[in-house]
Amino acid sequence: MSRLPYVRREELEPEGQQLWDGIVNGRSDVVLTAEGGLAGPFNAFVTAPGTGRRLSALGAKLRFDTGPVGSVDKIRLQRVIDVMRRFLGFGKFDIGSMLMGSTSSTGG
Repeated sequence: MSRLPYVRREELEPEGQQLWDGIVNGRSDVVLTAEGGLAGPFNAFVTAPGTGRRLSALGAKLRFDTGPVGSVDKIRLQRVIDVMRRFLGFGKFDIGSMLMGSTSSTGG
């Protein structure tokens, strides 16, 4: 269950639709719910596309451009995930699992 109502792509303004396309590209099996909404934090991202675009870029940067994760990097990553989690109001592992590429999400 989401705190925000799930939105469908066609309900969004063009900026939200563009962000939706970027999020779903190549991983619709992970980020789309059975009802056709976006799972986890991504639903919130498209309802506030300016902020959502920045958070999505941060997640991609952390996931793909940080290189091998050492113990110091893990601590930094966890701090960033905790800030994002509190900001969006998600449970402890929701955002972390999405950023780290888990295919199981508890949704928002």
